[in-house]
Amino acid sequence: MIVLCEKCWFVICWSVCQVSRLLLLAGANPNELTESLNGAPALCIAAREGHVDLVSLYLEFGADVNSCDDSDVPALSYAARRGHVNVIYLLTIKHAKVLYYSMMFS
Repeated sequence: MIVLCEKCWFVICWSVCQVSRLLLLAGANPNELTESLNGAPALCIAAREGHVDLVSLYLEFGADVNSCDDSDVPALSYAARRGHVNVIYLLTIKHAKVLYYSMMFS
């Protein structure tokens, strides 16, 4: 197991955000489905991991706040499942639907 110091983790997260911004500026689709988390878009992955800056960036570039993976689990559910309150707040102020039923909670 690799343990990163808080400073190192900040640098890694900052770098991912900067690279993502450059890709989005170059025309990358913020709603593109990935091969992770059952075909989830990048917004769901960022929400699941609690990356507020990345979630904000994807929304800034037009990501669908209600985007879901192949199992219809939205980004808001991923954030809620892991208790990422700041991500939940950001998604809800951007009008994420809060009435989704998710099998992950049953």
